[in-house]
Amino acid sequence: MQPAPALLEAITARDAAALALLFTSGADPAAVDEDGIPLLIFAAESGDVELVRTFLDAGLPADADCGYQRGTTALICAARQGHLPLVEFLLTRRADPNRVERGDVEPGTALTFAMERPDPAPLVAALLAAGADPNLPRPDHWTPLMLAASYGHEAVVRRLLDAGADLNTTAHDGELNALAAARYRQRDDIVRLLLDRGATEPLDPAAAHLAHSRTELDEWLATHPQGVPPEAPEPDETEIAACTDRLTGIVDEIAAWLAAHDESAASDLAEARGATDPAEIEAAETALGARLPAAFRAYLRLFGGTDGLDIAEYDGLPLRGALRSRQSLERLRTAGTFTDRAPKELSPDNGRVRFTWWHPGWLPFAEDGGGNLYCIDLAPAEHGTPGQVIAWEVHAGPTGPLLPSIEACLRRHLDRLRSGD
Repeated sequence: MQPAPALLEAITARDAAALALLFTSGADPAAVDEDGIPLLIFAAESGDVELVRTFLDAGLPADADCGYQRGTTALICAARQGHLPLVEFLLTRRADPNRVERGDVEPGTALTFAMERPDPAPLVAALLAAGADPNLPRPDHWTPLMLAASYGHEAVVRRLLDAGADLNTTAHDGELNALAAARYRQRDDIVRLLLDRGATEPLDPAAAHLAHSRTELDEWLATHPQGVPPEAPEPDETEIAACTDRLTGIVDEIAAWLAAHDESAASDLAEARGATDPAEIEAAETALGARLPAAFRAYLRLFGGTDGLDIAEYDGLPLRGALRSRQSLERLRTAGTFTDRAPKELSPDNGRVRFTWWHPGWLPFAEDGGGNLYCIDLAPAEHGTPGQVIAWEVHAGPTGPLLPSIEACLRRHLDRLRSGD
């Protein structure tokens, strides 16, 4: 057997002794698989301290640059996966906690990746104790404090502040800071904490990243009724029920996969499930001036009451959160903020998605930590499909369509989980 496959087999079997024997026999600890991925990545992602120790004892530096992602290290992998014992071990081997991954997908540092875990406090404590810079941002300029405030990790926000995190560092041309991120996610306790510590508003208090209260949303819904056009057909209950059955099957399969592979995500999914109040759906349609597609109505029978379905790095939104996000962008659109902006990744003659920076017919249903959105398109261009899924990015505007419906979106999410993508 060739050295790389033999090494990979030992890693898969979690057999550190076999791995050490291969290295003693001359196998290269810097070996990569057939796709060019360093084998150390697989060891680090497993969280097995002894496997990683074997690579380091064979001469591989703790900060070996796994260059296929332009800067990934074993420490970054361990923090991303939430493997605290491995993080602590690598730090004892003098791994640098301030290395920055600059790849095209999910770039960051060990500290910023830690914020994505359900309970990042132990990881953060270990990294800060080892000298992690609390102000070192991701390449997109989000700082650890902004991320902790956005994700609602109050204890971590306090620890970062005590470690010297700058309250008022901004991103997105001054529109975003930790206070704005906490407000947008309605982390009221963190908002009060940051204000008590001296946080100030970002440069543009009307920025899309600033949230508005539930009371203000209710007022907006009451004072901005457009009404559903008379020609819009009533929802077809038979179609919605059939789609609900299909979506339930897909979501149950997602839940089963997560239960076998990611208990924390499975728990989050269970907590997120809950139907939207039909009265809220009617109010949303009135404010939107459009009927919601049958597939999205079916989705709201599974989610949208408490939260939405998380898709990769995108957090699902409840219907109220979707409307608040749309409201914020509508404020900017009607104020003329987007007048001179043109989509950067959408062709003007694509014929399926309207060529404009933001359109009132787009309803978000999921959002990542940077404010980028997945949306249901209720007002497609001439050759588009009502209910198609599009992406909207803070610095690029709309792209897509990605998929023809929310049902197709959930099915692709399930397929990607199963394929390991």
